[in-house]
Amino acid sequence: RPIRQAKNPIPEYTVTAAVIWRNSQVLIAKRPPQGLLGGLWEFPGGKIEPHESPEECLRRELLEELGVKIIILRSLDQVIHSYPAFTIMLYPFICAIAEGKITPNEHAAVKWMSPRNLPSSLKSDGCSPTPTLPGTNGNWPSRKRPPPSRSVA
Repeated sequence: RPIRQAKNPIPEYTVTAAVIWRNSQVLIAKRPPQGLLGGLWEFPGGKIEPHESPEECLRRELLEELGVKIIILRSLDQVIHSYPAFTIMLYPFICAIAEGKITPNEHAAVKWMSPRNLPSSLKSDGCSPTPTLPGTNGNWPSRKRPPPSRSVA
């Protein structure tokens, strides 16, 4: 019998993403050209540190990456997505900017965009989580903003 080599386990990361709304558009950020998934557009967010809740992570990441404090309006259902080299557990949140001017400290660019016109890296193509996130019933939130929560970073 041939001897099978043990496969290395696929790394798993727990991450957050902010779906930030303004005037019927969402904020997207372009990853830097160097590095993993370089040049692709994403919803801003990042990896959850061992001592953090998803909400704490998102507030920290948005302050570091974009220089803004956010209001978390509501959470969406978690998404598990497998890439060829790793798997993510994504905690998405509907957010609004509470204070600060958007400054892309770690991204190549940021822009506001209608959900209908999102770039292919954010569409359901088998390689990226779909922007029609579970918990939204296939619909993006209405133009009216829900009352702000008290969780401000």
